[in-house]
Amino acid sequence: MPKIHIDEDLCVGTGDCVRIAPDAFVIADGDDLVSLLPQADQESDALLRKAAYDCPTGAITIEVS
Repeated sequence: MPKIHIDEDLCVGTGDCVRIAPDAFVIADGDDLVSLLPQADQESDALLRKAAYDCPTGAITIEVS
């Protein structure tokens, strides 16, 4: 099961991760930061890694065991 971390100091809310993995990430109404959805750890490792890789600020880290 992957460990997913979002560094709120780095996140600028571009939403790239939401477009890539909408079942894992969300930007809540009125919020400028990305949050994890409860089922985020059920998303495929490959998709989570792509979301982390495509994050323009490097705010997402994925640790896959």
